[in-house]
Amino acid sequence: MALIGVLGIGVPIWAVTVLPLTIAWQLVETIRGRGRESETTRAARKTLEEAAKDDFVVSKDEFIDPKERSYDLILIGATGFTGRLAMRHLIQYYHDSTKEGSKEKVRWAIAGRSKDKLEKIKKEVIQDLYDEGVLKTSQSVDIDVFVIDTLLRDESLHNLIRNTRCVASTAGPFALYGSHIVEFCAKYGTHYVDITGEQGWSRQMIHKWQTTAKSTGAKIVSFCGHDCIPWDLTVYKMKQKLSQQDEDLTSIVCLNESQGQSISGGTLATIMMGVDGYTTPKFKEGDPWLRVPDDDDASEQKSSSTKPKYEISIPFMPQKVNVALTNFASQSLYTSFHAMAPLNAQIVRRSHVLLEHKKKSPSKLVYNEGVLELDYPTALLSTVSLVLAGSFLLNPLTRYLVENYLLPPGNGPSKKARDASHMCVYAVGTGSKGSQVESAMYFPKDVGYAETSRMLAESGLCLSLNDKELVAGGGFFTPSAAMGDVLFERLCQGGTMYRCAVK
Repeated sequence: MALIGVLGIGVPIWAVTVLPLTIAWQLVETIRGRGRESETTRAARKTLEEAAKDDFVVSKDEFIDPKERSYDLILIGATGFTGRLAMRHLIQYYHDSTKEGSKEKVRWAIAGRSKDKLEKIKKEVIQDLYDEGVLKTSQSVDIDVFVIDTLLRDESLHNLIRNTRCVASTAGPFALYGSHIVEFCAKYGTHYVDITGEQGWSRQMIHKWQTTAKSTGAKIVSFCGHDCIPWDLTVYKMKQKLSQQDEDLTSIVCLNESQGQSISGGTLATIMMGVDGYTTPKFKEGDPWLRVPDDDDASEQKSSSTKPKYEISIPFMPQKVNVALTNFASQSLYTSFHAMAPLNAQIVRRSHVLLEHKKKSPSKLVYNEGVLELDYPTALLSTVSLVLAGSFLLNPLTRYLVENYLLPPGNGPSKKARDASHMCVYAVGTGSKGSQVESAMYFPKDVGYAETSRMLAESGLCLSLNDKELVAGGGFFTPSAAMGDVLFERLCQGGTMYRCAVK
């Protein structure tokens, strides 16, 4: 019935109202070329140009040994929606090691551009936890607050980053607010995690700062949230399971089942940078995405012919599921397109390169992903809805309404909605000798925000507190390549559930 309503009423109305204006507007913007960039996009380019100057070198006197630094973790972007949730997680589980249910004691602080906003958000989060009975008193939490502007390469940012073991950032768009942070972390040997989904920006950071991060020991790990830990760890654990059978993972199909997922204003702002024409330059030395810590500089990268092979298979139109799932043994299943699948595929690809590049003859990996649907009409409805939503963002009138009224920055799903949501990534993999492995990774809350904030916080603490248990050396990594089982165990201790078995 829903499909009939959308196709019979919604699509015709859209075709004669939204679509013509969208097409006309995009034609005008294409003709204008660079003139179509928004103020945010131009500011992001300026930030990258400033970072490209590379006009300061950290002296031995400025470098603080990580063991002697004042903080284990600094959370940047705490006034944003996801940053607020990350602060909540840190207060709830790490402010008091003597409280029942708490974990280890952590020295952490928050940072942002406005002291008043930071203090206000801090008080609100503490009061919320007190009202819920998590805290015995609303006066029991003392969190240091730092005022910084990540658009400026000034002393406040220097002093903050050099005196912490790890920085966790939720301040996006990261091409605008993250470039100076990554630069300073690489130069001061400070670990870094974020929740970006901006692959192009990450490529630029790898190209610019890989050699520096390697020399200082800084581990720079982006994509530490819903983008893209569930899928990255799913593939990692399946590789691990098949290695016990003396096999390599040669193909994997990830099928996502979720309920109640939504996006925030901050996520929308990042999406709109791409819509506004933000692109990354081509790299003469080769694709930074395929660069590994063993490459001393961009010009010495191994040729693509010697890198582990990888193939992506992500159909846009609904497809019938051709693998068997234990939980849906008697059902005929379909998949719809997952908007994040192209990004997830690229993160898995980079992890494959980082984890397999030392093998003499690494196996080729084929990656497939989609949203699990119980029938074809539902899969088709999801696909049509995605097309309609995309056109609304390309239309100046509907975009204005979405940005200013439906999803303004700082807003997101309510706590009730977050707690009622969940996501499970089902996966079926095939080994090099023909074995099949089935797994399921379950997140009990809203994975886009509640779980993302938890993934970010635990990733930051993993680098800060468990560094000796992780891969040695510095450089740019994916979550699975940098933290692997240590991060997996941290997430499982906090509510993530996982099973994996050879079929």
